[in-house]
Amino acid sequence: MHHITVAPIPTRPGYCTARCDGRLLCRSRQPFLDGARELLAAGYPATAVIAMKHAGSRVEALRSTVGAAARLMVEDNEQGRPIFRQWRGRRTRGAAPPADYLRNSDPQDLAPSNTPATEAAA
Repeated sequence: MHHITVAPIPTRPGYCTARCDGRLLCRSRQPFLDGARELLAAGYPATAVIAMKHAGSRVEALRSTVGAAARLMVEDNEQGRPIFRQWRGRRTRGAAPPADYLRNSDPQDLAPSNTPATEAAA
């Protein structure tokens, strides 16, 4: 099992950092889910179990597999309550490949690229 430790960012209300094994995964409003996508992209198997803890706590707040958490996002419903929804991809950099593609890809294909998605598809 891998632990994702989240900690609030004092200068950015509502945002937290997510770290796994000392490595910064992301800064996000939904650090467990975005962190799971980062782990998946880094080559972690979709079946790997992850658990979220808040910095300074030994209590597990959430537990999932990398693949299940990577498929989710948090949105407010009509009453303003947060609920899980299907992840629709990044809005600023285009959608990420489906989890099945990532799970079946060679690790070298998962390396981050500085090439915009539109150029990579050409």
